[in-house]
Amino acid sequence: MPADAVLVLLFLLVASVLLVTEWLRADLVALLLLVALGASNVLTPQEALSGFSRSAVITILSMFILTAGLARTGATRALGATLVRWGGRSEWSMIVVLMSVAAFLSLFMNNIAAASVLLPVAVGLSRERNISPSKLMMPLSFGTLLGGMATLLTTSNILVSSALRDANYAPFGLFDFAPIGIPLLVVGIVYMLTVGRRLMPRRAPADWERLMTASHHRLSDVYGLRERWVHAHVPANSPLADRTLAQVGLGRELGVNVIAVVYDGKSRLAPPSSERLQAGSHLYLQAREEQVDALRARGFEIAGEPRMVDSLSSDLVGMFEIVLAPRSRALDKTLREIHFREKYDVSVLAIWIEGRPRRVDLGDIPLKPGYALLALGPRERARVIQSEGDFIVLNETLDEGLHTQRMPHAIAIMAGAIFVAGVGWLATAEAMLAGALAMVLVGALSMDEAYQTIEWRSVF
Repeated sequence: MPADAVLVLLFLLVASVLLVTEWLRADLVALLLLVALGASNVLTPQEALSGFSRSAVITILSMFILTAGLARTGATRALGATLVRWGGRSEWSMIVVLMSVAAFLSLFMNNIAAASVLLPVAVGLSRERNISPSKLMMPLSFGTLLGGMATLLTTSNILVSSALRDANYAPFGLFDFAPIGIPLLVVGIVYMLTVGRRLMPRRAPADWERLMTASHHRLSDVYGLRERWVHAHVPANSPLADRTLAQVGLGRELGVNVIAVVYDGKSRLAPPSSERLQAGSHLYLQAREEQVDALRARGFEIAGEPRMVDSLSSDLVGMFEIVLAPRSRALDKTLREIHFREKYDVSVLAIWIEGRPRRVDLGDIPLKPGYALLALGPRERARVIQSEGDFIVLNETLDEGLHTQRMPHAIAIMAGAIFVAGVGWLATAEAMLAGALAMVLVGALSMDEAYQTIEWRSVF
């Protein structure tokens, strides 16, 4: 066996072990493999880096931007919510509509993005109609997977088509997968209605029972925010006056969560760390008994039982629930490590962990899949959090910050790009790139937002 072949097999074996064991991230393994093949002279530098110049890469990048344009204008959310709510009140009709809408969105969106759009809608339906969320979440997941099989615009199909083109074969057309993918989708829906629906769990786990309860009660009650609340006061002539929250060290040093600061009759919910205290300032905190003693030692006066929990929202500030997105960069990291409060300007009031809320020392808890964060902050920040891609905001009040006036433009651009690619007027990569650029030109999203929305791990 030639030495080059032995090297390739050895590299593939090492890469497979790294991928299976997850010692290194998949994208890092791919890049290391690329460097190893080039450094060992198995491939020339041009051959090793040629993959980045392929049309498949341009198509994938453009699809991320097109999808983001639809999301930023609210088109996908409005479409998904409208169609799903046409599904009637019976469980089987909602499964059919939810799977169909999920499949339709995943025809031209990344599967994870399509699921993220519909997840708050599905949660809302399960709350309103008292259906176990598993009865809707699992069909939603399968719908996105099956829909991605019916079009060229998914990562694996794009790569296969590009490989055919490189080998001088005719590449796949935009709808060449439909004759197989659509029947598979229909079979999947029928199976879910007849067999799969009976196999899905009927009893919601504790975390989903919390979501169901949240539709009938305030989130503050569901998370038990009345417990461990402390009302602290900055006395006159106190050395704490004219110092910021960061300088006082309530969060970083004591682990105390500052919910609000009230001074001269004006309240500041979810204050930033740069908030400056004054003599007479009232602070509403979450703290344990030993932390209360530490507050007294630092010069705070502890007042009576706080009542601020009854007014933790306003026109500009509110509470919303957040969960980790798939492949989130925040996985296994703490809120302190990712600088959550400084980055998003919101406070995390509690974290729901395995059926119960945690309300103190939140900055030191590593985030895991299934954890739910109860956040308090400016309502428009919910859209910012959602757009980052690391978190999914479950509340369906994310209209703030959407470029809804550009929605018709975004829909027309997406439809035009698909039509031009479908009839063959332009190659798929060119049509999608033109559509992505048009999204930026009409103001559906900015160039910086376009860069941020690209899932670079999929590219590498």
